[in-house]
Amino acid sequence: MGIDSKLIRSYWFTGALGLLLLNDFILKQTLHNWLTGKLSDFAGVFILPLFLAIFFPKRIKTIIPASALFFIFWKSPWSSGLIEWINLLPLFNYSRVVDYTDLIALLILPLSYWVYNRKNELHVFKIKPIYPLVISVFALLATSQDFGVTPLNESFVVPQNQTTLFNTMQTDSASFQNDGINIQLSDSAVSDTLYFQLILSQGLMTKPAWIMASMSFIDSSSTEFYFFESRQDGDDCGFFRARCEEKYDEKEVILEEIETRFLDLL
Repeated sequence: MGIDSKLIRSYWFTGALGLLLLNDFILKQTLHNWLTGKLSDFAGVFILPLFLAIFFPKRIKTIIPASALFFIFWKSPWSSGLIEWINLLPLFNYSRVVDYTDLIALLILPLSYWVYNRKNELHVFKIKPIYPLVISVFALLATSQDFGVTPLNESFVVPQNQTTLFNTMQTDSASFQNDGINIQLSDSAVSDTLYFQLILSQGLMTKPAWIMASMSFIDSSSTEFYFFESRQDGDDCGFFRARCEEKYDEKEVILEEIETRFLDLL
C-alpha cells in the first residue's frame, strides 16, 4: 500500500477508529445522550478523508472539502431519498437525524489535514495495513446504520399558525406529559422550520418511542408537521404490544399514535 500505509497504522488514525467503534457499539447503547452522537460525528469526519487519501494520495486538498460537502449533504433533508434507496438493499438500514448542530464536527477537518501532512513523522503500530483498512470499511459503513429505527417520512398539515402551535407545545407541556407525551423543542430554527423530538409512551407502547420531527411554516393559517423516524430501545418484541403479531405494520401503528395522541391535542 506504499507510503500511505503508515497513515492508517498511525496512533491518530487507529485511535479515532477505535473511538468510533467503541462509541457506536457500546457507549451509544449504554449512555444514549447528545455526547455519544457528537463523538461519532467527530471521529467519522476525522478518519474519512484520511481513509480516502489511501486511494488518492495526491488529492488531499480535494478530499478535505469533498468530505465536508458529503457530511453536510448527509446531515440534511436532501439525503433522505438516497437513504431510502440504500435501505432497499439487503443488510442495510441507514438512519440519520437532521440536526444542523452536528455540523460542528467539520471543525475536526483541519486536524485531518495536519495529520496527513505529517504522515511520514507519525508513530505507528507494527501491524499489517490490511487490518485497519478492513476495520475502517466496516466502521464507516456501520456508523450510520441503526437497527432500532423505523423510517416514517410522513407529513401532516395542521390548520393552525406555526407560532400558535409552538407556544401551545411550550406552555402545555405538563398536560402533554399527563397523556404520555414529552416534547423536546430545539432552540434553533432553519429558515421557517423548527425541529423537535417527540417521546411517546403509554398508548400502544410498552416502551417509549423517540420520534424525530419538524414543523414548517406554510402560511398564516397552516403548518406542516414532518416525522422523520422513530427510535426504540430493546429487542424486536415488546416496544409495541402487537409487534410480534403476524402482518403487523409498525410504521402504520406509530403514525396512528402520532395522529391520535399528539396532533389531535394541538
